[in-house]
Parts: sequence; C-alpha cells; structure tokens
Amino acid sequence: MSSMWNFYYAAKLRRAYAIEEAHSKYGPVVRIGPNELSYNDPLLLKTIYGHGAGLKKTIFYDAGHFTQYDNLFSVRDPARHSGRRAMVAKSFSQATLMGQMSLIQDNIRRVFDFWSIKLIGKNETLDIFHWVHWIALDVIFQMCLGIDSGTLQTGQPHPKIRDLESFISALAWMAICPPLRKYGIKVPWTLEAVRTIRAKEKSERTPVMNQLIEEIDLSIGRHLMDEEI
Repeated sequence: MSSMWNFYYAAKLRRAYAIEEAHSKYGPVVRIGPNELSYNDPLLLKTIYGHGAGLKKTIFYDAGHFTQYDNLFSVRDPARHSGRRAMVAKSFSQATLMGQMSLIQDNIRRVFDFWSIKLIGKNETLDIFHWVHWIALDVIFQMCLGIDSGTLQTGQPHPKIRDLESFISALAWMAICPPLRKYGIKVPWTLEAVRTIRAKEKSERTPVMNQLIEEIDLSIGRHLMDEEI
C-alpha cells in the first residue's frame, strides 16, 4: 500500500471527508497509508490524545515545521509539548479566561452593531457563517497577539485573515509534499508579527506572548527563538 490515496484526497482538500467515508464503509479502524491508521472510536480518544498518553502527534504536524526548529504548532514529542504547554498554562486558567470575557463581549457587540446598521429598513436575511468564523479569529488575534484586524467593524476580512485562510490549503500541500515546507517561513507576516511583538515593552504585550517570550522552556532549558514561537 502506498501513500497515493492520502496524496490524492489531501490535494483535493477532501482528505477528512474521504477518511470519514472510509470509516462508514469499513468500520472504526481504517488503514490509510503504509504505516498509518485512522480511528474514529470515541472510546479511544483519551487513549490516543489524552494528557499523559505519551503518544506522538501524527506526522501531519510536521507540515508546520518550516525551519530546523519546532514551533508551537509542529511540536510532536510529548515531553517537549508539555514544556510549551507549561509556559502558557497561566494564560488559559479559568481566572484569566474569565478576565477576557469583556473582550469577547465587545467583539460580539461590534457584530450586532454592524448588522443593525447594515440591515436597518431592509427586508433581507444575512448569512452569519463567516461572521462566527471572523469573531473567533478576531478574539484569538486580540488575546494572543494584541492585534485588532478591524474585520468586525468593516465586514471585510483583513488581509491577515485571508492569509490564515489560504494557509489551510498550503498546509495540506506541505503535509503531502515535504520539500515545500522550506517555503512556509515565507508566509506573510508570521515572523514579522513575532519580532514586532518581541520589540514591545512587556506591559504592551498580551499575557500569552509575554510568557512565550519571557519564560524558559524547561524541556529544552532556554528561551524560545522567534521561529519557535
């Protein structure tokens, strides 16, 4: 068995759908490559993905490995992943997240305000699918990077949002064609964003970025470089 099945459906951006269809046809365990199995049994989720399971993440994550260094997305080793996780754990505590509620509410309020202006006096419907997607991305941008894309005020995706959306297809190609990975570092504004944030005063950065920049990753015994963030 070769990897051509994976290659074919990944190139068409239908790999997830094809795997789901294969499970419907063959059952909870499907072989999708020479040394790759897919499971869709909910009882196995904790065994495979649970904290402390000790299993490496799938090689798909290597697609985000653009340099000689692992970044936050591409770390597969459980010990190193735990080190990165410990660095940002405080940012995702219940108390910290509750403190971000006003930010989330403000973004939702922006959307309602925009809809009110756009639809006032009009008898028409509005597809909110893209808006829910934009709210999530804007909240992530603001909580992690301290960047407001402005998408929710204008109703038009910021170029950075478009870059992220197009990166999904690029990631699929890099997953099935490793030589392409060296070009991933050229994705617009990725390193530039990290360097810009690193140059700011500590008080101007978000808690997440402060921890990634200031804390030591105990799994490697040093601070993270820009490429690793």
